[in-house]
Amino acid sequence: MKNKTNVIKSATYLTLFVSLLIFILSFIQIRDTFNVEQMNITIISLFIQRFLGFVMLLMITSLRKRRFFAWLITVISLSTSIILTIIHLNILYIFLLLIQIYCLIVFVVNHKAFVRETSKPSIKLAFLFMVLIMGFLFINALLSVTHLNSQLTLAQSIDRLTDYLFIYGGASRFGRFVFYFFWFIFGVCLLLLVRPMYYDIFITPQHKERALEILRRDGQNPSSYLTIEGDKSLYFSDNVDGYVAYGLVGKSCIAYGDPVCSEEDIIPLSVEFMNYAKSNGYDLIFLGVTSKYLDKYKEIGLQQLKYGEDAMIDLETFDLVGNKIAKLRADVNHATKAGVSVYEYKPLEGRDTTIEEAFTKITNEWLQDKKSSQLKFTVGDVNLDDPLDRRYFYAKDESGNIIGFHVFLPFDSKNGWLADVTRRLRDAPSGTTMKINVEAFLKFKEEGYKWASLGDSPLANVRDEANSNHMYEKMMEAIYKNVNQFYDFKGLHRAKEKYNPLWMPSYIVYVKNNLNFDMILSIVKIQNANGASDYLKTYLADTFRKGEKNAK
Repeated sequence: MKNKTNVIKSATYLTLFVSLLIFILSFIQIRDTFNVEQMNITIISLFIQRFLGFVMLLMITSLRKRRFFAWLITVISLSTSIILTIIHLNILYIFLLLIQIYCLIVFVVNHKAFVRETSKPSIKLAFLFMVLIMGFLFINALLSVTHLNSQLTLAQSIDRLTDYLFIYGGASRFGRFVFYFFWFIFGVCLLLLVRPMYYDIFITPQHKERALEILRRDGQNPSSYLTIEGDKSLYFSDNVDGYVAYGLVGKSCIAYGDPVCSEEDIIPLSVEFMNYAKSNGYDLIFLGVTSKYLDKYKEIGLQQLKYGEDAMIDLETFDLVGNKIAKLRADVNHATKAGVSVYEYKPLEGRDTTIEEAFTKITNEWLQDKKSSQLKFTVGDVNLDDPLDRRYFYAKDESGNIIGFHVFLPFDSKNGWLADVTRRLRDAPSGTTMKINVEAFLKFKEEGYKWASLGDSPLANVRDEANSNHMYEKMMEAIYKNVNQFYDFKGLHRAKEKYNPLWMPSYIVYVKNNLNFDMILSIVKIQNANGASDYLKTYLADTFRKGEKNAK
């Protein structure tokens, strides 16, 4: 399999080399010894070579991503170029000919590797553009014949049109306009043909309403509500009532959480989505799944890797009594003595600009203090303009100023609440975050809810002896222990330990024996597009500022 991949890569890079060389060679000057007819034939031939070289250059990126139409266009271009190379055969062209034949054979033999489909609306649009432009050119040729002062036949008019299209439009302005217009539209059509296919990108109110209905009924994963954030695409099944939220990074398709559907539909929906990813040439990862459906995932050939732990609070037994919760109790008491009080904000019952402006101020300061850009995909946003079922709790200091707020998301058919967004001012009294959480949890308990979740603690206790993958476990353990200056994994875990939670394992699930470093890296990139460089840049900036401060 690896050898096959390397052969395809070699053919792709050789195609890049050939296309550049063909494009450059097509500008070789034509000798004046040709008669006019030979001159025109040669000009057209060189133009076609130049165009084929340019087309293959356009296809390289899509070819590397294994898109079917890129493969088809490249095979056609190589075949045409081989014919032209044979016509213009010389020593240099023999070298080109051998490379092109090799590339063509590799692509044809490995045609099954190029399976990523094109967006169907894009295909329709490409063919519509081509029909329109060909219709425009034919009508223009017909008008030239029927013009009162024209002595041209239809064949002569079409012949002149050929000059316009292949010999730089001739001397007339109209000819140059036809030349540039036609080839510009042709290039647009080629790009449309390799535009990737996405299923049900989440952009419409109808999608949102349908997803929300399924989510409220079947969203058992504590992070299920994040599937309807606008940074994800939604794949709605054709066969069952459910969907999968996902994002694409390079060659990876990252599904977030478990598929959202009834328990009996988990296998058919998962298989359907696996086939979608496979048919489009993506490596599939389910990120942040619970242990509930692991056996079902194994049935269909998926493998698991522990990714971290989710801090779950059993609200029926939750209180601030006992030694195990002493640190949390101390933090809450400190905040209470400092005059911190907690309230619930209900934007659906009436908007309050003062409260919302305070939330914005807190968010802006919080972003300034972060060691990286705001994370996406696995973390939600405030969403005050579209709160849906979210609940908002905020804290005031003794002067009545808002100093922190949290956003809670429902899960498990509204039987539990996830603390998703947690923000406070840097000078808020110690214990403010704990005070907001505890007050919210006690209110949820009073209202009869079963669970609260503090969310994932990434990379914590990733050893899973029952399903061990030692190489990646060691890599994640090393990250957890050694890169806390970039992202405070340990501090986050310690803060959640204060609540004495039930630690529920969280997993990455992937096609068996198909996990690689690029897939792991894609998980980082989908949460932060700048990746590790973002953390490193901020860390170096912090180090520089500390150095300046110490120097003073």
